[in-house]
Amino acid sequence: MYLSSLTISNFRCFGDGEDSFTLRLKPGLTAIVGQNDAGKTAVVDALRFALGTTDQEWYRLEDEDFHRVAGKTSTQITIQCQFALEPDETGAFVEYLTYGMDGKTAPSLYVNWTAQDTGERRRGRPNRRVEVCSGEKGDGPSFAPEVRELLQATYLKPLRDADQALSAGRGSRLSQVLSSTTQVSNSGIDYNSDIPFAPEKLSVLGIGDLANALLEKQDGVKAARNEVDTRVAPLNEEQKKNFGSIANPSSRERPTKTQARNPSPTIRSTTLSPQPQPKKKQPTSPKRATKSVSAKPSPVILSSTPSHQPPPRKKQPKPDNPSAKSSTMQKTTR
Repeated sequence: MYLSSLTISNFRCFGDGEDSFTLRLKPGLTAIVGQNDAGKTAVVDALRFALGTTDQEWYRLEDEDFHRVAGKTSTQITIQCQFALEPDETGAFVEYLTYGMDGKTAPSLYVNWTAQDTGERRRGRPNRRVEVCSGEKGDGPSFAPEVRELLQATYLKPLRDADQALSAGRGSRLSQVLSSTTQVSNSGIDYNSDIPFAPEKLSVLGIGDLANALLEKQDGVKAARNEVDTRVAPLNEEQKKNFGSIANPSSRERPTKTQARNPSPTIRSTTLSPQPQPKKKQPTSPKRATKSVSAKPSPVILSSTPSHQPPPRKKQPKPDNPSAKSSTMQKTTR
């Protein structure tokens, strides 16, 4: 199968209607050549939005992605991809195909990617509704996620350093190309040391497993591993010991009698000894105040009052809580 047609509307520099962009493609390699700001990057990014990429990178629509003309911004982006399929490839997309009216035209697969700006905001960002439907007019059933995975493209970013990007490595450009090629990913068998095998029959992952197995048996690698294990072993034992003393408090050493008699003043002052609280001044009981006046009367009152008449008693205020009064009296008695 191959991409036979691409139509872009209201996406970046491409407008709607007569200003929309349509590109007809043929089988084989296609090169897009143009001046700066001609829309080359917009074409590639439109395919990334519509089909998705094998690197599973997530793309977010920005305000600049919506076409703007004369100060007015569009609210809907439409990207349509038309695929031409071989007869043996139609089975995976049978419910999404579009058939010709004459019954003789080969069926086509249309992917209609639409992004609608609802004008609402969620979590401080614009809310945009994205739909991916089939059909020539976009009125067919929506694509299931597993079907969209069959249409994913491999996106290779622009090469800034070709030597580094094409070098051996898991994240290199060469690795991305090989992992996305079915001829490489689906060929060969896995490595199993218990089963006889021919090295040329192994898969790419099998070759990697075989290389790891050979490296483990290499004399230099074995010597280096033993040296590392010898140096790390004491550290592991010390770590286990410290962890055991923390996890099991009973395994800690108990303090001696001398340590118990003379504990650390720092620990006492910070953890065990509470700060002394200032003593509250006890309120003077009215009963007690009366006794003190009668026990030591003022000499002025004694000189002016006859002995047969007691000094005038002051009216005592009644306590609000009787239980508090009895408690005060008990304390005074004691």
